[in-house]
Amino acid sequence: MEIKTSDYAILGLNLSLELGKSWKPVTIFKDLSIKVPKGAIYGLIGPSGCGKTTLQRCIFGFYRPTKGSLLVFGRSPLEKGFGVPGPLVGFMPQDLALNEDLTIKEMLTFFGRLSDLPMDTVNERIDELLKVIDIPYPDRLISNLSIGQRRRISLAASLIHRPKLLLLDEPTVGSDPLLVYKMWTYLFHLRDTYKMTIVVTTHYLEEIVKADRFGLMRKGQVIVEDNPMSFMEKYKETSLEKAVFRLCTEWDSRNRASPSSSSSSSSSSSSSSNSPKLSPSVQTNGMDQKKTVQQSTVGSQNTQIHNTQSPSSSSSTLSSDPSSLASSSSITETWTPLSNFTVLIILMWRLWLRCQRFMIYPIILSCLIIFIISLTFGVMFGRFPKDLRVNYMNLGTSDRNITEQFLSFLSQNSIRLERVNSELESRLDLEKGLIDGYFIIGENFEESIREKIEKGLSSLSPSVHHRASESKVRDKIFLTVDASNQFKFDTLVITISRSLTKLMHETQTNLNVTNNYYQFFTVTPIYESYEPDNLMASNENVLIRYFLYAVEQFTIILMMSWTIKEAHERMNERLMAAGISRIQLTMALIVTSTLVIVPIYLIFFTLLIPTLNFPMRGSWIAVVLSIIAITVCGISKGIFIGLLSNDLIMAAFLHSAYCFSSLFLGYLLWPYESLPNFIKPLTYWFPFALSGDSLVWSLMKGKAFTDVLVYQNIVYSIIFAIVSNIIVIIGFNKW
Repeated sequence: MEIKTSDYAILGLNLSLELGKSWKPVTIFKDLSIKVPKGAIYGLIGPSGCGKTTLQRCIFGFYRPTKGSLLVFGRSPLEKGFGVPGPLVGFMPQDLALNEDLTIKEMLTFFGRLSDLPMDTVNERIDELLKVIDIPYPDRLISNLSIGQRRRISLAASLIHRPKLLLLDEPTVGSDPLLVYKMWTYLFHLRDTYKMTIVVTTHYLEEIVKADRFGLMRKGQVIVEDNPMSFMEKYKETSLEKAVFRLCTEWDSRNRASPSSSSSSSSSSSSSSNSPKLSPSVQTNGMDQKKTVQQSTVGSQNTQIHNTQSPSSSSSTLSSDPSSLASSSSITETWTPLSNFTVLIILMWRLWLRCQRFMIYPIILSCLIIFIISLTFGVMFGRFPKDLRVNYMNLGTSDRNITEQFLSFLSQNSIRLERVNSELESRLDLEKGLIDGYFIIGENFEESIREKIEKGLSSLSPSVHHRASESKVRDKIFLTVDASNQFKFDTLVITISRSLTKLMHETQTNLNVTNNYYQFFTVTPIYESYEPDNLMASNENVLIRYFLYAVEQFTIILMMSWTIKEAHERMNERLMAAGISRIQLTMALIVTSTLVIVPIYLIFFTLLIPTLNFPMRGSWIAVVLSIIAITVCGISKGIFIGLLSNDLIMAAFLHSAYCFSSLFLGYLLWPYESLPNFIKPLTYWFPFALSGDSLVWSLMKGKAFTDVLVYQNIVYSIIFAIVSNIIVIIGFNKW
């Protein structure tokens, strides 16, 4: 008898699905056929691993069958303007696909808004569903519910929008008999009242008896479809379990005898009047199937679906030709999906609620750590090493006033001086590490300074070399240090040089010499440094770069953990069934995290300015845009690492590699000019360094944002952030 495709909610013919690598595919099912009438409760049973859940995923468009034809309400899933995936289908996965950090009401409201339901309707249906599933406290966190209660909420989430097609995967696992009875009673109500088609997969055969139709899957095929009561009558058994056992035994023995015909073994069973036919396609027995499936009394239908050979192809009959199947569809309904902006707002609302529960405190803590580290870094960085132990010998015998002034200036720089009488003793102490250096003041040191000032000659500089003869150090300072520690070496050289300069000024004043003739050259700075003399290196320059570096690194850490949590959420599959794409999910995560993290960074940077007496001589626009750009860069890199990682341990390894490489390639530890030429292009992968250059020009040197030295690197960082996020959005399909 001819079968119209419009009579079926789900119609699949000769479906095959292969997953895995293209060079090593795994066959999930092959030549599978399934027919689910409209307005029926269809029970799908079979052993674990036979492909029941995967078949449901094909129905709502999560997978595309490799071969065969699959129609849902006469149209192909994923067809443009069709509501599958979307509001036409409700999906309850086997796993607890819920956000446990949301309340019951928030979770159900989220799915209601995704289906474009008004809030009044959403609230009414929440009240109705909570009564059915017997959970009276809507404001309770899902994480505080038992496993059974969570499964009930999962069922309610798939029913909130009253879809035309409801796919339930093990909905009654962990439920008590009374609740199972109430759930099935409600399913009957949905079928009879709203003509809803319901597909239930389960391991409980006693539940399948309540269904209008059932299908038995075995080894990737649906080997029988029938009414449960009729099926038991054919096998003259009083329980469905015994009837199914007999069928499986016959089917297995038939396949062992003729393995080559396992995909079309149906014809071999046609000789038996008591056993169903096992062909991949179905045929009615002559009664009006559409009327019987709408009867409210479960098990009263006489219509049977047998497995027989496929009829010949035609536009109005069941056919293996996809085009002929589609042409017979009478469904012309179109679905207008929500705008991307509306979906983005709803997804961001969900992420914001979740962020308040499990991410807001880590974000604030991370920013506080950046503030504390920056504060500590600002106080400590660039300082001279203190309490350096230095011995000295004074060979001079006259005008000790000048020498004492020089030693006094040295002592003011936290250098612990100790006078000795033996150079050999100091040499041995230096080699043993007991002191950091020693110097010898020549016997004509005082006279040499007085003479050079009076004659306008250059000031003395400390000589850092080995003494060749006594005459070379008679009017000099002979300094011996351990040059293996560059910081101590530079500290002693700079401190002695500054002390000598100060001594020359004092002596010049005492001798009433007004002209500064003792210098070889005069330095006129273009940009003044406002840092105190007790700093060995530029504090402001490094601190600006370090702050942006810390912003990116902590953002990466936050987004790694957030992405791993989101990417492994079981609810993503349910969101796909609701018509949400991975691009929308990723966009919502990027925008939400940016709106949450950037203001907190700006607040803490603002607090650093008065705390560290930080320079603010340029434009706030440069500061805001730089922090936004570097934060977004960190977000994209954190998502990138999170999607590449299966867990936090792997993510930590990947981040450590990036973190340490950025210290060098971001020229935090060493100037850009000192990098090898072949490495310099790699610095463009670290935009925090380029933005740091712009902020140095703006904050320290007072350049306006319109200056090319300021905006060019910030613009590059913004472009880098946009491109990296586009790559993350488009290039990954892990969700």
